[in-house]
Amino acid sequence: MPKRIAVVTKHKYMGDTLIVTPLLRGIKQAYPESHVTLMAGGAAVQLLENCPYTDTLLAYKKDDGLFALAQKLAKPDICFLVDRSFRAAMLGVACGAKQRVGFNAEGRGFMLTHRVPYLWDKREIVAYLDLLQAITPGTYDPSPILWVKGDEKAAAQARLAPEGTCFIGMQPGANDPYVREWKAEHYALVGDRLSETLGARVVLFGTDTERKAAEAVEAAMRHKPLMLAGKTKLREAMALISCCELWIGNDGGLLHLAAGVGLPTVGIFGPTKYTRWHYDGPRHRSLVSPLAEGVKPTDDAIRAALDAITPDQVEHAARELLSLPL
Repeated sequence: MPKRIAVVTKHKYMGDTLIVTPLLRGIKQAYPESHVTLMAGGAAVQLLENCPYTDTLLAYKKDDGLFALAQKLAKPDICFLVDRSFRAAMLGVACGAKQRVGFNAEGRGFMLTHRVPYLWDKREIVAYLDLLQAITPGTYDPSPILWVKGDEKAAAQARLAPEGTCFIGMQPGANDPYVREWKAEHYALVGDRLSETLGARVVLFGTDTERKAAEAVEAAMRHKPLMLAGKTKLREAMALISCCELWIGNDGGLLHLAAGVGLPTVGIFGPTKYTRWHYDGPRHRSLVSPLAEGVKPTDDAIRAALDAITPDQVEHAARELLSLPL
């Protein structure tokens, strides 16, 4: 039985690390007595600070070199290299891990003791569990999970109480907005329709850089939304999102966060990201307009496919999840 296990994820892209929770849960299921260390980006570490499946959380620091990071991992028995980069495999070697389990990508296979094929047509959250299957085959739950503290939930409920009793969370902004952001006027139309149907208040979330996209939705809506884009810290946002009845958003970190705190979600995807990052199951709807056969995935083609997703489709998906008349 391994005593020390390390899990290494990317140092950026919060969503990539949030979906590591099924792997962490599976590791504790397979090795309940092991000490599990997670090395991840600072944002993800904040959101996972009360994860019951980790014993130590290590955040990447800007000035940390490879060997400084290796010293922090302290010779684990097993190192799961979720990060597919060549440098991550070097870290696995440098930290003295006896077994290094990772995706056979980026020409790094010679540094791994267990090489796992990376399949581009597989959901990322399931692919992460392939790493555990490679060393300890078993049945592992792929559903994501995150944890909101009681005092955080209470503070979020108190903040929302003056604003209404039913909330729908939306994230209109995204990284790579041209190929990820659904139109602001579409969000506004869906938000107004659901506000009228449910008597709900739309709450707009996002980072400072996504505030402009949220403001465009706010300006286009007849029913005034609650603007929180750029106004919350990460854990505040997580607690506030957990108070919503439904999440509607682009492919991005907050979609994974919403799924993790248990919300039903409507995810809006471009055709090149859907396969790896969508959610399925009875509590999720993932919408995509595929590229026509033979069409190359240029930015303009992806943009056209994203624009082809209609407000009616998104509203229909939301109504299904909320068990409303269609």
